[in-house]
Amino acid sequence: MAGFPFQRLPMQTHLSRILKVGRSNSVFRRLERRSHSRTSCARKASGSPRRCQAFPLSFSLVSSHIGRAGQRILCDGIATAEGLDGKPLQYEWTAEISALAASQTEPWFRFRTTLHLPKAIRLHQNERVEPQIITWLTSTSTLMEGQSGSWRRVALSQPTRNSLGTPGNDMPAVYLLDQNAGIETMMYFDMSDMAWMSIENLPRFLVYRCSTISQIERDGTQRLGMGMIADQATGDVLPAGEVHFTYFLLQRPLDRLVTEQEAVDR
Repeated sequence: MAGFPFQRLPMQTHLSRILKVGRSNSVFRRLERRSHSRTSCARKASGSPRRCQAFPLSFSLVSSHIGRAGQRILCDGIATAEGLDGKPLQYEWTAEISALAASQTEPWFRFRTTLHLPKAIRLHQNERVEPQIITWLTSTSTLMEGQSGSWRRVALSQPTRNSLGTPGNDMPAVYLLDQNAGIETMMYFDMSDMAWMSIENLPRFLVYRCSTISQIERDGTQRLGMGMIADQATGDVLPAGEVHFTYFLLQRPLDRLVTEQEAVDR
């Protein structure tokens, strides 16, 4: 496994690490054995912090260790996938969450997860396509969503499409202002660092869209997220080697509704 310049600490319940950029804080917590969360201290008028999921890949990665080196949080673990021969294949993975330089005026955070695959693995392209990168933001009642919630949001998705539905080669980013929460969120995906995309799995700019997503939960609530969403898959093989999933995330308070054109300038 790639070495990290920090003392590894066993994962413990409620273990937290904090990153800061300007006046914004992000707290990364281990809530239970199976998941992570990220609480962003971009606050609305009520002072409530916003919570979203970290390492939001569409397959499970569970950290064995967590540590900190300067303005970076570093994690690692071991996961199991299906090899092309149908047998279980163990592989190591690492993740780095870093705050941009303190001189930056905007509170951007960079997430980079790397799978260290000794062999190619089989993806499971059933009713749910993988891999996808989704950050779940809020949850609300379906009644609230239908009556007023969706009217108080501004979303900018990419890529644009022509009259035949063919996607363009636009900036891989998504913007969401949720005035119900008083928070605007932006995500930018580093396609250059994600060279694993191909016709053997999911060809970039052809099947991926940077957009919002909603999901009805069993308790009747509606969960809202955003990310790099796949419409379909053209293959089911993730190649051997260093496989990166890299994106940038920004959250900050905004107490007014903006137009789509104003959102472009944000």
